[in-house]
Amino acid sequence: AHALPRTGARRLTIVPHGTLFRLSFAGLRSSSGRYLLEDFEIHYTPSLGVLGATEATARHAATSGALVVAAPVLGKALSSEGLEPLPGAAAEGTAVAALAAPPAAAVLIGPRATESEVRRLAGGRRVLHFASHAVVSDDHPLDSFLALASGAAGGDADGRFTAEEVYELRLDADLVVLSACRTAGGRVTGDGISGLARAFVYAGTPSVVATLWDLPDVAGAFALPRFYRERTRGGTKAAALRSAQLALLRALRGGRITVDSPAGRFALPEHPTFWAGLVLVGEP
Repeated sequence: AHALPRTGARRLTIVPHGTLFRLSFAGLRSSSGRYLLEDFEIHYTPSLGVLGATEATARHAATSGALVVAAPVLGKALSSEGLEPLPGAAAEGTAVAALAAPPAAAVLIGPRATESEVRRLAGGRRVLHFASHAVVSDDHPLDSFLALASGAAGGDADGRFTAEEVYELRLDADLVVLSACRTAGGRVTGDGISGLARAFVYAGTPSVVATLWDLPDVAGAFALPRFYRERTRGGTKAAALRSAQLALLRALRGGRITVDSPAGRFALPEHPTFWAGLVLVGEP
């Protein structure tokens, strides 16, 4: 804490090690009770070598266009996973499409959100946004997947867009947003976490917004459109994500984020569970 800057640059680049890859530094609190996010914008990188590589990748990213994939209709192949509908995902996707790259956004919602369509449309897009379920395997990280709609017969029909398949892509995106559960998770190795976020960086993306733990549907639907709105104002990705998370934190403190349950409607607390799991990996 004594080494943190008190004036000038207010950005922290976190290079974690071991189990610290699973920690959201944004949720750490000072002796005065302030969260670290309230004073700094934060981004993460597996190593300084990776940060140099993502900086070079960013110089060659596409300059426009977005692909938004949201609320896929999950087929029978995914029934064993117990994945529930995401009512906020479709609204999130529609809002993001209007903000990310109008009017050049391609939108895949519901039954159209298949792997074959994602592969067909992902190239040449500056932004890729996924609002869906993710299933992350620590034991078999290459089998971790984003849940998509089942397609026609063939290798892309199972609704599982795995990390192994993402590694095979060659993307032009400057930013990928994985609005799903634990997309920054996976197996902790000597050079970072092996999982979905690393796969997208390897595929050519310098910056990935992902989640360290389960992302409540209502939290993603609130925060991520605000993230894109901040981006349209010309700020950095790290600054935009910080602004969106602070807005969510203020809304939680004000009792304005509510969910319905069998016991009735109740307001979510300000606990970091609901806002600190969103992290920016790579270029700020």
